[in-house]
Amino acid sequence: MRKLVGIVAAIVIIFIVAFACEWVAASIAPPPHPGPIRHDEVAVWLATAPIGAKLMVIFGWFLGVLIGAWAALRIAHWYPIAWIVAGISIILCVVNLFIYPHPWWMQGSAIALPVAGGWIATRLPWRTGPASRDA
Repeated sequence: MRKLVGIVAAIVIIFIVAFACEWVAASIAPPPHPGPIRHDEVAVWLATAPIGAKLMVIFGWFLGVLIGAWAALRIAHWYPIAWIVAGISIILCVVNLFIYPHPWWMQGSAIALPVAGGWIATRLPWRTGPASRDA
């Protein structure tokens, strides 16, 4: 049960962090109008947004996995959960790549940054007691 709670908590954290970073990106390069944005408008925004806004988006991909995987490790006390969280994030990022056209370097970042976030999370102190890596 702790593993499931850890994964769910990590997914919630990933969405919150990614949304917060995309909110900052939207403040750097505002969308064409307030309110809901159509698919074609997002594609135009991705093509014309300044580099700082795009970097903030991919930073959210990294930071969300880092914090989410670390939280999942703290909850589940199970080492592989960080890689499960990173894998789920990669799947979500790739789905996003299929929905909206991204520059090539953002496409590569959609794979590399969640892996980096998961790896760093496993290196941070996450044990709260005598639990082992294989518990």
